[in-house]
This record gives sequence, structure tokens and C-alpha cells, in this order.
Amino acid sequence: MVRLKSGAYLQQFPKCEEADVICMDPPPFKLQAEVVQQLFGPPLPASIAVASTSHYGIPRASQDALHLIHLLWDGTVIVMPRYHRVEVGEDARGELAFPAYPDEVWWLPCGTNAMKTEMAFRSPRNRFAEPTDEFDEKPLASHADFFIAGRSSIRPRYGIRISDLTRFLEERRPSGADAFACRNE
Repeated sequence: MVRLKSGAYLQQFPKCEEADVICMDPPPFKLQAEVVQQLFGPPLPASIAVASTSHYGIPRASQDALHLIHLLWDGTVIVMPRYHRVEVGEDARGELAFPAYPDEVWWLPCGTNAMKTEMAFRSPRNRFAEPTDEFDEKPLASHADFFIAGRSSIRPRYGIRISDLTRFLEERRPSGADAFACRNE
């Protein structure tokens, strides 16, 4: 888990400079991050630089926000594959956790959604709630059990505790990029 500190854009991919090519994404970027807790893999230093891409550009995150991220290392550069991050909050017991949704965090190994438990988040302050008028109704209609709907917002019903995920990874010991890709469970 990391706290994202700052970011900067890198050079655009050469292909995007060609006259007959339209790139819909901003250039790749580099993020500075403070490693708060490592769940799995070879030891990381306390501060890392991570390269990634996103259709939305450099992620904007509160300096206090924790993120669970998936990293790959090619021997020279640490890469966070596109969208391989999820914000982490605290449950009512004070344990670190992240929301569990119907389509699990697809870049974690299969089986992670089996660890979901009903929980109330006490942080972030909005408890991962989304305004009702901005929420996509499709997941609510097909997976209503995953959400708690209030008058003005909808929030996740389930979460996965970081301590449970850490145990899961230690027991399974997944290796290779393909081990971290659950598309359907």
C-alpha cells in the first residue's frame, strides 16, 4: 500500500506523434509514492517512483489516502499496470480494507471476493459513497445486495480487509503477471 505523493508526465509514446495516429490518452506519467505497507513480493524501498498510464491522466489523490497497487518490475522500471490501484479505507473496527464490488478487483488473484465481509467504512470520510444521481443503475439492478442505498448516496455493503488479503497472498504465493488477473470467478 502506498500514499501517492506527486506526479509528472513523461514523454508521449512515439507512435502518438505520427500524423495518421490519434492517441486518446495523455502521455504516460511517473508517480512518487511512499510505501506504507507491503503485502507481497520482493522488498521495496520506503519511497518509489512508479510509471503508468491512464485515460484520465495523473491520478488526483489526497496526500492522506492509501492505495493498494499492483506493481511489476522489469529490472529497471517499476510499473503500475493501467488502473491497477484501489483506494483503501478503514472499517468500523479500525482495520484497513477496500470495497468489494460485484466485479472483483480484477487484477488480484481469483478468490479475493470470497473474503468479502459486510462492513461499515469509517474512512474515507464519504465511506466510498457515490451520489445517487451519479451512480450507474445497472450494477444496482443486477447486484443490489452489494450496495446500501440511502436518500442521497449509495455505498458499498462489503469490503475486503487488508489483513485477510495478506494471508491469502502468503498462502497462495501467486507468481507471474498472469497470477494477478482474475477476469471471471
